[in-house]
Amino acid sequence: DGKDKVFVSDRLRKDITIVDFNKKGISFLGENVSFGRPLGMAMDDVGGIYVADGKRNRVVVFPPNDLPTYFIGDQSTLERPAYIAINNNLGRLYVSDGKSHRIAVFDMNGKHLFFIGSVGSDKGQFFAPQGLAIDHDNNLFVADMLNSRIQVFDADGKFAYSFGRQGSRYWDFENPKDLAFTNDGTLYILDARKALLMAYTPKGKLKYFIGNETRSAHPLAFASPSAIYIDGSDRIYIADQVNKRFSVWQHLTK
Repeated sequence: DGKDKVFVSDRLRKDITIVDFNKKGISFLGENVSFGRPLGMAMDDVGGIYVADGKRNRVVVFPPNDLPTYFIGDQSTLERPAYIAINNNLGRLYVSDGKSHRIAVFDMNGKHLFFIGSVGSDKGQFFAPQGLAIDHDNNLFVADMLNSRIQVFDADGKFAYSFGRQGSRYWDFENPKDLAFTNDGTLYILDARKALLMAYTPKGKLKYFIGNETRSAHPLAFASPSAIYIDGSDRIYIADQVNKRFSVWQHLTK
């Protein structure tokens, strides 16, 4: 949350753990809420927390100030929600759906607006889309995981361009899983299968990468990085599923 609290979804424990570095303690979010499979999360500009429940076809919303919890989506709009991105400027919620191979778009009150994409490998199509990120120009970046690429759309879902491919080079993708922007526009991308953290320009030029393409428990490596969040101070938080931990990094500028 930018205030030394880290929220971590655990799909096996079916809960949200809150690690508070100020109080040096651990608590749980929504102890009275039952999750089927909590996956990706996002936070809006007033501190509300949105959790994709991959088993129960919905997004669970925890408003700030202890207001009642509510839900967004149902079986008609979400089959297996995975990751979430919020565009606070436009008041829109984007939810990736790995089973229906599309992005569902809602307003912040939960009204469904439209879908982006369909199953396939052509421009604008997806094969198990996962992580989402929004740049300063309201463009939506999507980790098109099983197509091994990043696709970019405008705010209304029109295809703009894509980059990346499957290959043997370090900077080629296998399973891009999640992505996030820093304040200076650097796009960090996690590849779960290659166990890499890669930094790109928004147009798809590689800057550098961290990791060695093999799973490792070393503090400077990953086993299966699955989610990334970057706060307002460009501190990077990465969830590593196989190592059962998250690591914290700092993006530096010149």
